[in-house]
Amino acid sequence: MEDEIADIRQDAAEVRILAAGASQDASDYQSSLMHHVKQLNALRKTQIEQSGQLRAMSTDLRHVFDEVKNLRVTQLEQQADLDKLVEGQFQQWTDIQEIKRTQLRHHADQKAKISDLKTDVTGLKTDVSELKTDVSELKTDVSGLKTDVSDLKTDVSGLKTDVSELKTGMAKVLQLLERRGDGAAG
Repeated sequence: MEDEIADIRQDAAEVRILAAGASQDASDYQSSLMHHVKQLNALRKTQIEQSGQLRAMSTDLRHVFDEVKNLRVTQLEQQADLDKLVEGQFQQWTDIQEIKRTQLRHHADQKAKISDLKTDVTGLKTDVSELKTDVSELKTDVSGLKTDVSDLKTDVSGLKTDVSELKTGMAKVLQLLERRGDGAAG
């Protein structure tokens, strides 16, 4: 039994050594575990802070996403407005081209009318020149008529004188005839 007790004591001493080593290991593990717990707590705190930051970033991203959606809507509206502007400008260009064609037609018509007017003016100039010639001839004719009228006046005046003289002569002839008729009757 003593041998067994000695073996048990030796086993107990070994167990104590092992227990002391285990206690030291447990203490080291506990210290290490405490250190890990502190690190995990620090990590948890960091994760909580990062989670808050991520939430804030998520909110910011939602705002950015909403702004991007609003920008997209604005861009679509602006594109529609630009499309309308382009369509309006194309319509204006078409209208300007039509106005240009109309102006060219009017210009051609006006040129033709001006050419006709020039021809008419040339004809009028010729007519006026002929009228001037006719007026000059009429003046000459009127001058001739004036001379003829003046000659007629002179002739009429001469005729009046001749008629007056004839009347006077006839009166004298009648008086003479009457005197002869009185003398022949008596």
